[in-house]
Amino acid sequence: MICCLVEMAYLTGQRASDLLSMEWAEMGKDGIRFQPGKTLASTGVEVLIGWTPRLERLVTRLKAFKHSNVRYVFCKQDGQRYTYSGAVTAWKRGLKRAGIPDTQFRDLRAKALTDVDAKRGIGDAQRMGAHSTQAQTAEYVRHKTAIKTKATR
Repeated sequence: MICCLVEMAYLTGQRASDLLSMEWAEMGKDGIRFQPGKTLASTGVEVLIGWTPRLERLVTRLKAFKHSNVRYVFCKQDGQRYTYSGAVTAWKRGLKRAGIPDTQFRDLRAKALTDVDAKRGIGDAQRMGAHSTQAQTAEYVRHKTAIKTKATR
């Protein structure tokens, strides 16, 4: 389940709190609808992450874990919703087992937005992140390679 949570974070670029509160009802024919908690008091913007083959495969894997009458997507084996602290604990255990240096879950959001920026531009990354300005998105985007541009003259 935690592996699915990690993949969902990368594929959708959403925050852990929004993923952990994701309900099965938010999945529709066009994709997965998120209303990020941080935008409720400001823009109230919703994000629709359209289906891709990889996202569809991930949801199929998640459905194999689904307990009957469970509302939330990310649940423990007993069908109870994962708490933020429970997910963070599982994340840290996974990092230790994999021998990965201390990394934070929110780094997945930065990686997702960075990859979207590189492939489709800052505008798409801004929409995925539900940011009201490109400056907000730029705080997440991490350029590890040189940005190619032309000389002034």
